[in-house]
Amino acid sequence: MHRKARSFIFSDLGTYKPNQWNIYSEIKRKLVEDHDIPAHEIRFIQEAKNDKQRKELIKGMNEGKIRVLFGSTSMLGTGVNAQKRAVAVHHLDTPWRPSDLAAKGR
Repeated sequence: MHRKARSFIFSDLGTYKPNQWNIYSEIKRKLVEDHDIPAHEIRFIQEAKNDKQRKELIKGMNEGKIRVLFGSTSMLGTGVNAQKRAVAVHHLDTPWRPSDLAAKGR
């Protein structure tokens, strides 16, 4: 991955919980160990405990300080506006709601 390129990873199957196994932490582990991405450049939107911290994560993505940002659709979806350097958006699960599926074909 180009040093300035950034990716979003969406998953609604589970939630990030520090010091517990979850899909978010497992993917981060693989990115660090197998792809040499520094751990501090992989972040989780759930780390933000308030609006100020959330804005700092978004700013970090737009400035290129964060390479990968994980989150659920509801927490990282609408209104985040951190796509300035984004090159990829990865969705780890299929939409469950019929309304989500119907909008994809239009």
